[in-house]
This record gives sequence, C-alpha cells and structure tokens, in this order.
Amino acid sequence: MHRETNRKPMKMSPVFNQGVIRPSFNVHKCNKHAGCVGHLGEVTTNRKDRSSHTGIRLLNSLYLRNAALNRHLVAPLLMEREQYLVYLLRRGANADTLKHVAVYLLIIVRILGLNRLRMVRRAEIDNAIAKYWERRHRSGSTLSGSASSVFMNELAMKFLRFHHRLRRICSKRPFKRELDGFTKHLENLQFSPDTIRTHPCKVASFLRWYATRRKPLRRLQVKDVNRFIASQRAGGSSAVSIVTTIGAVRSFFRYAAKRGWCKSGLAQVISAPRHQSYSKPEKGRPWDDVRRLLSSISGNDIASVRAKAIVSLFATYALRSGELARLRAEDFDWEKGVIVIRRSKNGPVQRCFLPSAIRRNVLRYIRLRPACSSDRLFVTLTRPYRPVTTCSLSALMHWRLANIGITSGPRGPHLIRHSKATHLLTRGRSLRDIGTLLGHRDPDSPFTYAKFNLELLRPVANFSLRGLM
Repeated sequence: MHRETNRKPMKMSPVFNQGVIRPSFNVHKCNKHAGCVGHLGEVTTNRKDRSSHTGIRLLNSLYLRNAALNRHLVAPLLMEREQYLVYLLRRGANADTLKHVAVYLLIIVRILGLNRLRMVRRAEIDNAIAKYWERRHRSGSTLSGSASSVFMNELAMKFLRFHHRLRRICSKRPFKRELDGFTKHLENLQFSPDTIRTHPCKVASFLRWYATRRKPLRRLQVKDVNRFIASQRAGGSSAVSIVTTIGAVRSFFRYAAKRGWCKSGLAQVISAPRHQSYSKPEKGRPWDDVRRLLSSISGNDIASVRAKAIVSLFATYALRSGELARLRAEDFDWEKGVIVIRRSKNGPVQRCFLPSAIRRNVLRYIRLRPACSSDRLFVTLTRPYRPVTTCSLSALMHWRLANIGITSGPRGPHLIRHSKATHLLTRGRSLRDIGTLLGHRDPDSPFTYAKFNLELLRPVANFSLRGLM
C-alpha cells in the first residue's frame, strides 16, 4: 500500500462523540453491492457526495489520495468496515492506528472471501491467514509474518465479534445453571468485584472435577470433597490455594443447600488442610528499597509522572492494587487536604491526610492525564484510553523494580503494602494503628507482620519464667 505524504491532521467531527454504531439492518441484504454505504447503489467518486456518511467522512480524513481511498471504497463490506473504524475512533484510536486497521481489514475480507457478512469459525480464520503468508513466502517475501499473523487473527475475531458473526465454540460447562445462579447470588450480596470474579472460577474447578464422577449434586458427599482435595494436592496445588478454593466451595454449598440442589450441612463438615497464616514467608522488602524505588522515578514524561504518583500512593497509604485502580479525581479534596480511600473486601471508607508530596505528584499527573470518558484517576498510556487494571499495576511495579536491580522475590504492588506495615512496626507503631491504616477488619490480621520484627520479638524470647513455675 502507498504511504501518504504530507498528511494533514484528522479533523474530528462532533458526530464521533455519539454512541457506538451497531448494525441495526439486515447485513445479508444490505451488501448486495460491494460499495453500499447504507443503501443499495453505486459508490460515488465525488468527495462532497461521499462526505454525507459518517464512515466516508472518516475515510476522507484518513486518505488524501483518491487512489488509496478508492481501494477502500470498492472493496466488499464497506459499511461494516466503516462502522468498526468509527467504533475504534470513539474509543480513542488515533489516525495511524485507524489506517493500519483499515489496511488489514481489506486483507481479512479478501482472504476470507467475505462478499457479505456470514458466520465464521476461528479455525477458518487461522487457515486463511496461514495460507495468505504461505503465498507471500512463495512469492519471495522475506517477512516472517509471525507478528502480523497474530495481529490479523485478533483483528479478524474482533471485527467479526463486533458484528456478531464469530461462531463460538460451544463448550458445555458442567452445572452451568447452578454456577450462574451462584454468581448472581454474590452480586446481589454486593461482594467485591474480585470476589465475584474469583469465587465462581474456584467453584467451577471443583464442579468440573465432580462432573467426571457422573453424579448429580444431590448425591454429593463429604468424601467427594476429600477426594477433590487429594487430587489438588497431587497436582501440586499449595495449601493456600486449596484453602481458598475450599472456602469458595463452602460458600457455594450454603447457597446450593438453600436452593435444594444438595444436602444441607455440607459446608459445616468440610475440613480444609490446616494452614497457619504465621508460616508464610515475608512478602515485603526493606523500606530502603522502597525509598530507592521512589527516588529512581524521575522525568517529566507522562509515564514517569504517572509511575511516581502511583508508587507514592502505594508507599504512603499501603493500598492494594484494586484500591488504587478505583481511585477517582473526586476522591481528592484539595482544599481540605484529604483523600477518600475505598478499601477492598467490603472494608471501610477512609478519609486520610494528603501530604504535600502526594498532592504535588498527583496534580502533576492530572495536568498530563489524557482526556477520556473514564472517571478513574489512572488510565492507560496508549489509546484507546481506559482505566488501569491490577495486572497493569503489577507489570509497572515489576518493570520499575527491575530498573533498580530487584529482579527476584515478591515484586508486585503488595510488596509495598507489607513493607509499609513492617516499617511502621519497627518504628514503634501499635498493631492496632497499623491495622487501621491497612484497612483490616479483623483486629488479629496485623499480627502476621509482628513475626518479621526480630527486635520486637526478642524481649518475648528473653522473657524468663523463673519465679512463675
């Protein structure tokens, strides 16, 4: 494809700020002609006439040369390709991304033979892309096509899924009705999003195993759960993983018993492996490493400014990654110098003092923050801008710690949380104060940090029982 020269900036029309376009017409009837733009008929070559359609205005902005523009206008599925490009534009994609996607959509439509939209299987997409690159290699192309193949595959599935034309592989989930009901039950009880996401997954692992027994839920017995625990141990699962899974299974059994799906009382008699919370290794690092991490983040680019704000918030308030990801600009009261923190695990809403360093770092990021529709404070660095996830925060911490030479051991956001608790303990703060800062509901939870403070434990070890025996 010819590259465009002296491309002018793409002008955004107010119509692009409206809702996402979805096909509300019969796509099988609409595309009788390759060039339809909403109705049957010939494609006009007059730019003024073409500009009356939203997608055509977008293509006019992307391609300044008629030869390049006409290649897109005469190819099949013009309307469907336009709708997908406008959808990406409204999600924040820039002009270069749209042109890149538009070119690959032409290739995808051609190699799949899509003169009109139809249901397509994933295997058909894989075979078509593989044959396409085989032909390229036979014609003398030196490109491996590995990265392009992955991009084409993902783009083809997203394009077809957008138009509801990607045929799903219907894998039968055992006890799907019961599991969906349990998920809805958790939502009704207003559990945290993480619990709603993880509990059904843990229960599903048990139900998949139980489905191999070929017995209904009403015949479920305690020995079945014990066999499941034994299979998990044999598979290499840790005690912590088994305990959390059994906890989710207990919750499911209580719900299932109320619905009459299984015997009542199962949740009370299940015994998970014994697990001592005080036997866990230390997850934190010396507080000097956290200081080194903060001092290593410098620069005026948006990536450095965002990282400085994120790490300083982690270090000051010992936030969980989900708690930081949920922060909004409205949670900061700049006049009163207060930040509102919504703790996870149905924890309390805290109002904490806002130090000048945190105020400065967050305001620097807000000035550079990309404009987008999300109300979350921290968003991604690349388009389409969207809220950061716990996975992206973990990746940020891994990369920043690697820059200061820490490449092993705990390196996620929880590292700073544990380091903060241990640091406060060494400075003489009470366990109650530490538990309040960390948002613990259980007053005994902070005791897990005391075992790492040797100075605090030494008087206990040296305590003499002479005279008491």
